[in-house]
Amino acid sequence: MQRGTVVLRILCGLALVISTACKPSEPPPPPKVEAPPPVAAPPAAKKPDPVAQVVKKGGGWVLELTPPMQDALQRTHPYFKAWEMGDFFAPSVAHYKITRRQVPWGVVADFNGDGISDAMLMGRDATYRMRVAILSGPDGFQVQTLSRSRFQEIEGRKGLETYVMYHPPGVVREYLDPEFGDDESGSGWKKRKVPHEAFKEVYDEVGGTVYYFEEGNWKDVVPAR
Repeated sequence: MQRGTVVLRILCGLALVISTACKPSEPPPPPKVEAPPPVAAPPAAKKPDPVAQVVKKGGGWVLELTPPMQDALQRTHPYFKAWEMGDFFAPSVAHYKITRRQVPWGVVADFNGDGISDAMLMGRDATYRMRVAILSGPDGFQVQTLSRSRFQEIEGRKGLETYVMYHPPGVVREYLDPEFGDDESGSGWKKRKVPHEAFKEVYDEVGGTVYYFEEGNWKDVVPAR
């Protein structure tokens, strides 16, 4: 009887060992996945600075100045009024090509070469007709009066015949008048460098004068035809 009890205990022990060995093991915990760091939002794109340009408004063309340009002009010539297309003699501007940087009475260009657009305008106030340039600088925009003459209303006048155009930088063949004795070569012209963007004042179909800004001063050159 005692021997049977021992055998039974041995068998029960073996059964317990076998049962434990056959018990399925628990699966390992899944690897810990760390969340990626938050991605910073890209910086907002900087809004480009406004530039002067020619736009169409109310059925007509306008050389639209930026607010700083307009403020500078207002400080210097508070009653200045730019010419309009109706002020010009129609045949003189019949073939004029209006672009975003030129109209017969004004030009948008980087006259001083600092990478900021400037402007020049022709117009009048109650007393004078004038040409003005609005140039950028370290202290903001400044207005320079390029020319000024007494303005008189002429009844029945046919309109302005002189207009302006954009002129690119580069080399210009300058006309030399032999009467002034400066044509040593006898060719009738010599090369002149226009360093920055400029404007040309045209007084007939092909003739005119190019005005450019160099070393703090306005200079002019009459291109050879």
